[in-house]
Amino acid sequence: MSFPTTSRFQSSHYLTSNATGHNYSRYYTGSSGSSNLNRYPASGTGSAGRTNFNNTTTTYGSSYQPNYSHNPITKVPVVTATRGLMPSNSRPTYRSPPDPPSISRNLDPLHNSKPLPSTPMPAYKDAIAPSPASTTTGAATISSKTYETPNSTKIESLDISQRHRGGRVGLSNLGNTCYMNCIVQCLSHTKPLLELVLDCKDDQGLPDNGPVSGPFKRLLKELWSPDPVSSYARPTQLRVSMGRYAQRFSGYGQQDAGEFMRYLLEALHEDSKRNKSTGRNKYSRIQPIDFEELDKLSDLEKSKLLWERYISVDSSPIIDIFVGQLKSTLECCHCGHKTTTFDPFWDLSLSIPRGRSTNLQSCLKLFTSRETLEGDEMPTCEKCKARRKCDKSFSLYRLPKILVVNLLRFTREGFRTKLDTLVDYPFDLDLTPFVDAESRQANQFGTRYSLYGVSEHSGTTLSGHYTATVRHAYDPNKWMAFNDTRVSNSTAEAAVSSLGYVLFYEAVDSSAQTNGSVASEREP
Repeated sequence: MSFPTTSRFQSSHYLTSNATGHNYSRYYTGSSGSSNLNRYPASGTGSAGRTNFNNTTTTYGSSYQPNYSHNPITKVPVVTATRGLMPSNSRPTYRSPPDPPSISRNLDPLHNSKPLPSTPMPAYKDAIAPSPASTTTGAATISSKTYETPNSTKIESLDISQRHRGGRVGLSNLGNTCYMNCIVQCLSHTKPLLELVLDCKDDQGLPDNGPVSGPFKRLLKELWSPDPVSSYARPTQLRVSMGRYAQRFSGYGQQDAGEFMRYLLEALHEDSKRNKSTGRNKYSRIQPIDFEELDKLSDLEKSKLLWERYISVDSSPIIDIFVGQLKSTLECCHCGHKTTTFDPFWDLSLSIPRGRSTNLQSCLKLFTSRETLEGDEMPTCEKCKARRKCDKSFSLYRLPKILVVNLLRFTREGFRTKLDTLVDYPFDLDLTPFVDAESRQANQFGTRYSLYGVSEHSGTTLSGHYTATVRHAYDPNKWMAFNDTRVSNSTAEAAVSSLGYVLFYEAVDSSAQTNGSVASEREP
């Protein structure tokens, strides 16, 4: 298994530094029309690398607008929001996006060893359907019964009231592909995404002929067949298409579930873009930002302008569902001058505070807490025209319809370790304390979220296994546990476990009724 990409996000309103004068300059790349206060060296059209001094994890990766036209397998993950700073002596450079092996960070011993089989999990009781007999050869589990063709039943023709019969099909493990299976099951019960597959026309949702969206749609339709020909499906086509899209997934080595999710969402986004322009042509109608005029706008006006510029280039149904906007604030401790910037994010990757146990609110507090930049990290204040000690902070500004939270359980302290800290996460999540006060009323989806899916990891960094616990998309009282081909009944309480790794929350109306009684018992 590889480990989560914890890179921040690329920006177009950018601050850079160098070792000699730490002279910060802003430039516009035209990729998203957003802003960033982080000091990362630019790479290609904006790939970023950083060193996180909090946990000494070196990461590479995230380009917000990579140019993929020259090489179909040169991919970088989609944007994720995490904390971290580059060393002050790093100088911005301009180079092509790295090949996939260079962004795998080579810190995982599995990259230099033979693939290890997934750790077997005990059979679940009260199974919905028994798993077919299987034999194990090396790292791959080969089932004696396989089905490549989805049921011929027209899923789209079913009345919505009948869909509670679907969504209960497992996925065979093709050889260390449990990381893929657990994410597919969580996304399969992501209702806005599922409706793109079942309800939308091809030109409005995910295209049938997309390199990744095609196999993904066919697989989801098989999972949602009300009368499946088998208790499990084989995700062979999706694995092959993702291996072509991102080379790291072409083999049978263990991979990271959160990282796979980012690549998959990026691939679906690329296939379903409303604006199919590529290369420099896609920015031809975007005018450079007048930063002096931009600074005169209120934060709400600036946020709206930069968001509209971003979606004018990168609009897709996937962005409509998963992407939010983050606000960064840099305040000079000498003169009090503030600079605010805005960046889109696809998921929140949260560091886990040290200790035997913690909760999701503490992780969010750590993410949004103020940190002081001093010493070699001091930036140049635009007003003082000199390097000054500054305070830096983040806040959530525009919230997505679906919020994905990645708990960073893997660290490197001389060697790879996994944090088994119990993270208590609620069913009902109120993000109000972490959302910028000015934007709370303007958020389209509100600030309250309900948990509907959890990707869990058991085992160690050397040999582990992924499973998923998911709430049925059309039967909110039904929870299911997915362990590759095994599908069993579960409970809402079982979804909150020490194994939680990737959490899926959906925005709910402030008046919606959710599992409040259970959540209140778990919230601090």
